[in-house]
Amino acid sequence: MPANTEIMHAISKLVENADFGSNTEYLPEFNQKDVKDTVNMLHIKEPNIFMESSIDWDGLADITFVKVNQS
Repeated sequence: MPANTEIMHAISKLVENADFGSNTEYLPEFNQKDVKDTVNMLHIKEPNIFMESSIDWDGLADITFVKVNQS
C-alpha cells in the first residue's frame, strides 16, 4: 500500500511536537488500518525511530516512536 500523505503529514506533526524520548500517539480521525500500514512502512525505513504498529483492543493503531535530541 502506498503511504497516505495525510497520515504521513499528521505523523510528522506528532513527532515534531513530541517530547524527547519514547512516545506513543494515536490518530483516531483516520482509518486505523491505513495508520497501521503507514507506521509499519515507516518502521521498515526507520526501525530505530518507529516501532511496528498494531491495532489495539480499543480499535486504535498505535504510533510509537523515539525522538532524540539532535543538538
